[in-house]
Amino acid sequence: MTLDPNSDIVAQIIKSYEGYAAALGAEKRKRFDELLNFLYEFTEAINVKSEPFAEETAIVTLVLKQHLLIEDLKTEVARLKNSEGRR
Repeated sequence: MTLDPNSDIVAQIIKSYEGYAAALGAEKRKRFDELLNFLYEFTEAINVKSEPFAEETAIVTLVLKQHLLIEDLKTEVARLKNSEGRR
């Protein structure tokens, strides 16, 4: 993550959604902010592919993150089912 907000693409994307986030209720805003903060895990990839559509790259990144979380949850459910079967 770059400290200069003018060259930090992720910070610029998050800033561009401030109005949208402000229109959400408190709990939804908190979740939305958490979602956008996932982008920082992928800053290097976003910076590589950001031009000319940085927001498109952010959307792809968030879809990837959601996919990874779903896969982790599926693995955990399978593990729990297997451990229950051994009892």
